[in-house]
Amino acid sequence: MPDVRDLSDLIAQQRINEARSIVETASLNPAIGVPLSSVTFERTLPAPGKIFCIGVNYGGRNAEYRDSQDAPTKPSVFVRFPSSFTGHGQSLIRPPESPQLDYEGEIVAVIGTGGRRISRSNARRHIAGLTLGNEGTI
Repeated sequence: MPDVRDLSDLIAQQRINEARSIVETASLNPAIGVPLSSVTFERTLPAPGKIFCIGVNYGGRNAEYRDSQDAPTKPSVFVRFPSSFTGHGQSLIRPPESPQLDYEGEIVAVIGTGGRRISRSNARRHIAGLTLGNEGTI
């Protein structure tokens, strides 16, 4: 796939299924694959348009904070900037001004097709794929 630089090209060209097929074929035939140890993982999307995050979205999470506040009745929504993301295996740096780094595993939905007021029944059509993230908060 010489004309594909990153996931954003796969989404724009609607070639995710083609890429999936290539990966599945390579996983069954190590001779055509590349050793995972030789791969440097970058961010899933190098320049995403918008990054929305949902915080404290399950019951036990608020108790982990131990800040004596009542659990929120609704999840919080906040944004992240592309420069705050790294690839798998890359360093996550805690600024010296912060006494601790809070971390949380995340399921990330990559939206491939925009829209507005999308019905629940059509929502999955807009998802290009899912990935995993490790969110670090100061």
